[in-house]
Amino acid sequence: MGYATAGLSVSQMAGVPIGGYLAGISWRAPFITISAASLVLLLLINFCMPKLEIGTWHRIFFTVAYKNVLTNKKTVSYLLAYFVFQTGSFTAITFIATWFNHSFGLSLANISTAIIAIGAGNLAGSLLGSYIVKRFGLQKIFKTEPMTFVILYVALLFVHHFWMVEVLLTIIYVNNGFIFPLFMTTLQSTVENARSTISSLSNAVMYLGETTAGIVGGILFEQFTGFSGIAVFAAVMIALSLLLYYQAGAFKKVDN
Repeated sequence: MGYATAGLSVSQMAGVPIGGYLAGISWRAPFITISAASLVLLLLINFCMPKLEIGTWHRIFFTVAYKNVLTNKKTVSYLLAYFVFQTGSFTAITFIATWFNHSFGLSLANISTAIIAIGAGNLAGSLLGSYIVKRFGLQKIFKTEPMTFVILYVALLFVHHFWMVEVLLTIIYVNNGFIFPLFMTTLQSTVENARSTISSLSNAVMYLGETTAGIVGGILFEQFTGFSGIAVFAAVMIALSLLLYYQAGAFKKVDN
């Protein structure tokens, strides 16, 4: 799970600097690159991915699969908490580049380089996450990680030097790499034999959070100085998601 989610989380961070470098060549370059990469991916899936043989007794109509998941109270509670977390997290991710340009005067190329370092932290967290979970336990890590996020985002309010900001953001996204696989593991534990349905819904919820973050983040960046409004919003949303997970019983074993 850690390696699989590492690909998704790293691609989200890597897309910003790669897009920045390509945009420096031409505004058309990112779109041409995405089209070419999509074509290569299509060919790889067609020729390299093995066929999945599913017995007829395992087949259920897709509406039934979604009904089984969406009528599960714990699953819905976890999805809501996940949406709240991702809205806060993506509000920060989306506007890091804009903040670096407005507050520190970084060029497009320098912003891309800075975000590569942050993305490297995200990759490290994703790869080390399974070891950390085995060492300390899933629920203990899942309980402490959101609290760490809140502290780090609040700390951003008091840091004004670029290199200190870069270090803090890298630490934040190391933690982001830790926690992303935990979301999937926790969600998939709520319903048996519905891993693909849970994965589909979690992706939909994540991208809904990303869309919401873009709208809210734009307003906050305009209304507040620097990154302050976004940092506070991210901290509040992540704290709220922690509360929602707690109410849904995600930390029950730890508390008992």
